[in-house]
Formats: sequence, C-alpha cells, structure tokens
Amino acid sequence: MDEEQHPNVENDPLNVPEKIPFPWLTLAVVMCSVLGVVLLMAHNQKRKADDDFKYDSLGAEQYRFDLNPTDYYQTFKATFPEDAEDIRPLQKALLERALRNAPIVIKISQEGSTIGNLYHRSMISESAWNAFQESELKLQLEIDDVKNEAEELQPGWGKIIWQQAVNLYKKNEEDKHRMKSAEEEKSRAALETEKEAMRLQEEANKPTKEELAEKARLELEDMLAAEDNLKKKTTRSDSKKDLKKNSYRKSKKNK
Repeated sequence: MDEEQHPNVENDPLNVPEKIPFPWLTLAVVMCSVLGVVLLMAHNQKRKADDDFKYDSLGAEQYRFDLNPTDYYQTFKATFPEDAEDIRPLQKALLERALRNAPIVIKISQEGSTIGNLYHRSMISESAWNAFQESELKLQLEIDDVKNEAEELQPGWGKIIWQQAVNLYKKNEEDKHRMKSAEEEKSRAALETEKEAMRLQEEANKPTKEELAEKARLELEDMLAAEDNLKKKTTRSDSKKDLKKNSYRKSKKNK
C-alpha cells in the first residue's frame, strides 16, 4: 500500500498559513479621529460654558443693539386724516422714525463682516454672536417696515428713505461736531484773552528802569550808612579799651 502523500509543509511556503498582524495602524487612526472629535466637543462645550463667566459681561452686551422706540409713528399715523391732501407731516414723521435708528444701521453695516470673522475664529463668544444676530434681525424687520410705509406714502421712496436718513444723521453729527469745535475754539480764545490781560496787568505793575535804579541807589545808601555806623561803633569801642588800658598802667606806676 502506497504511503499517503502528505504535502511537505516545511518545503512548500505557499501552504504555510501566514500570521495575520493586528491592525495597529488602523486602530491608531480611528482612536485619533475619535479623540479629535471628543476634544472638539469639549472645546465647544467649554466655550459655551465660559460664555456666562468670561464673555457675557465683556462681549455679548456690546453686540446687543436696542432699537429706539418707533411707536410714536404708528400713533401719529392712526390720528392722521386718511383723506389729507398734504401728507408731508406723515412723511416727516416716517423719516424721523428712520433717523432715530440710522446710527444702528451704520454700526451694524460697518461691523457685520468683522463680527462674523471674529466668531468664526473663536474670538467672540457664542452668546455675543447670537446677540448680534438677534439685533441684526430686529433691525432688518424695522428696515423692511419703514420701506413698506414709505412705498405706501410715495411710490419709489422706499428704495431711498434709509439712505436719506443715514445722510441726514451724518450731516447732523457733522453739524454737532462743528458747533462743539466752535465752542471749544471760543473757550480757548477767551482763555487766551484772559491770559493776555493778566500779562499786560503784570507788565503795568512792573517798576520802570528809573524806579529800579532809584531803588538800587537807596538800597546802596542804606548799606553804606549801615557800614559807616558799624565802623563808628567799632572805633568808639576801641577808644574805650585804650582809655582803660592807659588808666590801668598809670595806676600801676603810682603804686
């Protein structure tokens, strides 16, 4: 009986089952991904948790813009005659309504893109960003409402009423600044005038050259007289001493 042929395992490497390595690399990639997600979630959670502590008092409030009251316009409109031929008072009231919130329009239009960039770079808080978006939404509703009111009063006016309000606001601010500068210049001029008057008064009170020369002459005379008196006193004192010495010598000789 033929011997059963067994494959030569040692000599045939193709029949040797290879040991499958543990997928460390894949596991490492997965763990790094999971860790990154966890860290990102923790960062966002900390950012939200820090809002009340760090950002709300410093950031959120400065991005929360409260619109100025506009109820007066609705009250004025409700009492305005519907059949009035002259609607200029109503137009004036509507422009005043837009003018009251023109500074907020300017501020949000100037800072909108900057605030968005700050938020995406995690430089302002979630609450600050939400506060700005809420303010932006309130303002947009007010802008649309004013435009619609303007269109009802005069077709085409809605497209330009806010630009008119912004231009008028800027002109008013320039006028205020000009008046303030004029007042400051007036105050400076008054102060300079007062200083000049004081200087002239001091100049008037100063003695003339002749007066100064006379004063110096009198002071010199007083000084010379004082020196002369001192010399006379010294001379009299020396004379008395000499007399005493002579008297003492004579008395000593007589003895």
